[in-house]
Amino acid sequence: MIGTMHILLHETMDGVGGFHMKAHIQSMGLIGTGEVTGDKYQATGVTRDILNGKVGENYTLVNNHRLIGPSVNNLLVHEVYRYMVNADGELVLEFDHWSMTCK
Repeated sequence: MIGTMHILLHETMDGVGGFHMKAHIQSMGLIGTGEVTGDKYQATGVTRDILNGKVGENYTLVNNHRLIGPSVNNLLVHEVYRYMVNADGELVLEFDHWSMTCK
């Protein structure tokens, strides 16, 4: 895949051990070519997440993108991230796993 992922995270701390986060994840001109068929694919999709959490607790973010192909060979990319806000108010984000299925 060639292109850009636009990821916007906004986090605020509430002073009593909690945080409030908004996430916006969007593919921006992501395109790819099938290795076997040479088919062209374009990524689409937006994920929005709003979370009110506590510092030090772990959370999960699920992100789905559709790869639109030239007929009926579309794909769904499913990504899972784990994240938390540490005691310093820093967001710690880790990629967990992904899968791809024909849709």
